[in-house]
Amino acid sequence: MNPLENYWGALIAAGVLFLLLVILRLFRPRMHRLTIFAPPLIVIAAGFALDHFVATDKERIRSFLVMLSEAVEAENTTAISAMICRGYSDSFHKNKESLMRHCSRRLQKPLVEKNVFTIISMQLAGNRADVTVSGRTILEEQSYAARNYKRLFFSKVNLELHRREDDRWCLQRAELLELDRHPAGWRTIGTATF
Repeated sequence: MNPLENYWGALIAAGVLFLLLVILRLFRPRMHRLTIFAPPLIVIAAGFALDHFVATDKERIRSFLVMLSEAVEAENTTAISAMICRGYSDSFHKNKESLMRHCSRRLQKPLVEKNVFTIISMQLAGNRADVTVSGRTILEEQSYAARNYKRLFFSKVNLELHRREDDRWCLQRAELLELDRHPAGWRTIGTATF
């Protein structure tokens, strides 16, 4: 368990420390009560402080995915472009420019109302991360896709992320794995006329 991932390690350590201090006080009755309660409280405070102030790679990646999702909801192609790596490519877009042209065409009119996602798996290896995300996308009611197809889509996407020199993450590759719980790829929706 990584102590920076959550505060449970600090709570367990504080509990063990408290028990040890209570046992020690049985043998040294003149020990002041403050020496029993202060160290575990300090450990608990330190655990919460570490959890709050130190962002791990997993937390940074989750934050990155939330920002990317919000940029898509806001149809903000400038923000989306800033989060895409220069060397981006996938099975449908040969480079970042191709992806951004596609985004600009699709996001000219309101399209996405809400994206909700869950991280299914995340593997970190140095400056690279492989993340599988399951999501639910609700399309805008007035969008062509919602009027002619359906408003709610479920998807599963595999994302390859890369850490930049400035310690921020960017999207290197995104591959659609499932659409409405059926195997799919970018070609499934890339040629749609919405």
